Amino acid sequence: MDSVFGAQKVDRSLLKALKFAFFKWSSKDEEDDEELAQLEANFFRLSRVEFQEDGSIKRKQSALKAHVLNAQNVLLVIHGIIGDTKTIVEHLPRIVNDQGRSMTDEYDLVLSFDYENLDTPIEQIAQKLEEALAAAGIDANWGQNLTILAHSMGGLVSRCLIERPERAGASFVKHLIMAGTPNQGSPFGDVPNWLHFARTGLEIAANFLPSNISSFGDFFNKLRNKAPANGMDIFNTLEQMRPNSPLLQQLNDPTAAAPNVRYSIIAGNSADYKVDGNKFQRFAEKAQIRIGDLMNDGEDHDIAVSLESINNELSVGANTTTVWASRGQAIAEGDMQEVACHHLNYFITPVSMNAIAKIAIP
Repeated sequence: MDSVFGAQKVDRSLLKALKFAFFKWSSKDEEDDEELAQLEANFFRLSRVEFQEDGSIKRKQSALKAHVLNAQNVLLVIHGIIGDTKTIVEHLPRIVNDQGRSMTDEYDLVLSFDYENLDTPIEQIAQKLEEALAAAGIDANWGQNLTILAHSMGGLVSRCLIERPERAGASFVKHLIMAGTPNQGSPFGDVPNWLHFARTGLEIAANFLPSNISSFGDFFNKLRNKAPANGMDIFNTLEQMRPNSPLLQQLNDPTAAAPNVRYSIIAGNSADYKVDGNKFQRFAEKAQIRIGDLMNDGEDHDIAVSLESINNELSVGANTTTVWASRGQAIAEGDMQEVACHHLNYFITPVSMNAIAKIAIP
């Protein structure tokens, strides 16, 4: 994200994401609805990217349809659950193939899609993306080439756009590149359940507090009364990435029809990643990787997601295949790349940038 706190009105910050989620399940009157609409307009944004000579970028929402009309080869960048497209698109000029051709050379137009990423269900994010693309002139009648470069949960948003029967993405997406996408879920998807237990324990503890510390108990009573029945709507998207969640079961139905869309997968293996930087950076990265070791229970992983999940592996008897293969959706060997990086540096680590270039720049 642009920042943790959001210095400007257009900033996408973690606190503003939490504010949006809170308003969605606590608003009760028209005034709240108006503020919610304003927040939503800020969070769900399809933009065109302008690359400046000084290496900076500008994301603009003006004249989208005109720019789409003049483009034949379009790249759409979609971020993950706690992220922003800014840090991804800033590195696109530095993703270069062996012939020296960059991502910005390859595509006539680069678009970015930013969205509220805590509370809105993934399939609803895909719907809003489809609506935004249609408004810009990209739909089943468009007739040009759209490649999606998606990080983490952005890959699930893209798959919903392409694979769900109510969405039309398969008719206009040519190529989907997924980096670190939790196709079979992430162990971090269980965090909402842990927080639910913690919240319940705190509520019970509040009942035994001295009466002169009433504010603590009042807070949890208000939270209990205002929150939805399960108390965890603020973590909708995270919970959908729990292994075997209903959404993932639908997306990974091995008998589903395969879309006529090229899929490419980049899977980071933190076990092969060489930690670098100053002493503090090395310590922080080692700590993150250690957390990934614990969360993924011995499986190779990129910290947030196991390689088995990223590759969408499927056990058939004693053999291992993939959901893609079970559908008859052939993925070329060069379109499945395992690289020495982790979940937070797919777009800045040279080996991962090289893998993206090989896939995205012929």
